[in-house]
Amino acid sequence: MQNITSIMPISGILPTQNTTGSTSAPGQSNGDFAKFLSDALDSVNNSQLAAQQADTNLAAGNTSDVASVMVTTEKAELAIDAAVQIRNKVIEAYQQIMQMQV
Repeated sequence: MQNITSIMPISGILPTQNTTGSTSAPGQSNGDFAKFLSDALDSVNNSQLAAQQADTNLAAGNTSDVASVMVTTEKAELAIDAAVQIRNKVIEAYQQIMQMQV
């Protein structure tokens, strides 16, 4: 039997935590969430641009690999669908917070 190796943590998805011990006052942010959100939207945009370029190359006859074009297009479609679902959940959470009685 082979030894089971340990599962490595997923470090690319979640932003790293600040371990310096510094705290910010309420209302002040160090921009980590904004940067994370911006990077995520840039990634979705880049996947859309890559799919568009692959489609253009296929239509122009510059590539004959239809499978890679389809994979790139599906990745872009999944990325935009995930972004839309996250947006919908954020809006739903905001609306629930606004409906709370204080």
